Amino acid sequence: MTSIFACPKCRQGLAEHPATYTCPLGHSFDKAASGYVNLLQPKESHAVGDNKEMISARRHFLSGGWYLPLRDTLSQMMKQVLPQGGVWLDAGCGEGWYAEGICQALSDADNPVFCFGVDISKDALKYAAKRQVPSMRLAVGSVYHMPVLDHSCDAVLNVFAPLVPDVYQRILKRGGHLLLAVPHTTHLWGLKEVLYDTPYPNPVSDTHLDGFALIEEQMVQSRITLTKKEDIQSLFVMTPYAYRTGERGRQRLLALDHLETEISFKVLLYQLAF
Repeated sequence: MTSIFACPKCRQGLAEHPATYTCPLGHSFDKAASGYVNLLQPKESHAVGDNKEMISARRHFLSGGWYLPLRDTLSQMMKQVLPQGGVWLDAGCGEGWYAEGICQALSDADNPVFCFGVDISKDALKYAAKRQVPSMRLAVGSVYHMPVLDHSCDAVLNVFAPLVPDVYQRILKRGGHLLLAVPHTTHLWGLKEVLYDTPYPNPVSDTHLDGFALIEEQMVQSRITLTKKEDIQSLFVMTPYAYRTGERGRQRLLALDHLETEISFKVLLYQLAF
């Protein structure tokens, strides 16, 4: 399997070996026991991703299948843009739940499809690596300084991660695609009604991205009903509301053993315009 990872020291391509990645200049990077490689640049070593509590909560909640409508939509759209196989990157892959589902959906393709994931959180990548998806390779790195070769990707996926269009322009091949998922205005409205006296809609996302043409847009909407306190708390902790909510809202949520809420996402498919 050809690697698209780039050496963070010299920017040349990295070759994968059983226990390491090496570049032509001799720089070497050991794989962790679970299989990911740390390519975070020294100047970014102070940066941290999601904390362990948030990662654990998201892993628990997503494993319940509540967001399967979104993952299924992303899988179908990725099939659409990779009919001949190819290479795609999950930018900000977290614990790998979306990437795993997409890889499974693409596994029956006539032509091989390879997935690479980058996230700044080592803790998240430990979980992602344990999924043991044969076609997926993982690296610790910043989405702002992606350790990925220029023009090496047929598609890039971004699910609720920082949006860095100039980086995607660099790493995508000519005519490559960006698949973007963002929360819609009423996403998790039922949760907000519990947390806040005056719930507020999510901001409307600007669909314009420099250097890209928007070619498709889909809404993914559903209602979910959570009947276990652990599921309710996991949903709360994995969101930004966990550090934006006052004590009154937290106590109201802790008292719940039943929560019904809308889930609402916008999925945007872009193509590199040059």
